[in-house]
Amino acid sequence: MTPAYRTPTPADASALVALGRETFTATFGHLYPPEDLQTFLEEAHNPETIRTRLADPARRYRVAQAAGQMVGFCHLAPLKLPLHDRPAPALELSQLYVLPDWLGAGIGPALMDWALEQARGAGCAASC
Repeated sequence: MTPAYRTPTPADASALVALGRETFTATFGHLYPPEDLQTFLEEAHNPETIRTRLADPARRYRVAQAAGQMVGFCHLAPLKLPLHDRPAPALELSQLYVLPDWLGAGIGPALMDWALEQARGAGCAASC
C-alpha cells in the first residue's frame, strides 16, 4: 500500500501522540530506564503539547497515512540550537519518525523531501 501524505489538524492530536510515543519508544526506548522514558513521553508526547504545536504557525507537520492509520510524521520547528553564525531564517528538523513495520517503504525520504521543500519555501538557504 502506498502511503498518502497530508498536514495534520488539531483533531489529529491523539493519533500523533500515540504515533510519537510508539515510534520514539521503538527507536530510543532501549536507551532509557523505564521511569525516565515514561516521564519523557508524558512531557513530550501528550495531547495538550501536540495541540499547541499544531496551532503554532511557526511549526510545520506532515503525516504519512496508510491502511487507515498514521504510519510516520515529520515536525519542523524554529531553530533553537545555540549557533553563533545562525542563518536567518532557519528551521530545525525536530522529529522524523516512521513505524518499524513501515521502514523501507520510502516514507522517511518523502518526509525529508517535504521538510527541505518547506525550508526552502521559508527562505532558509543553508542546513546545519
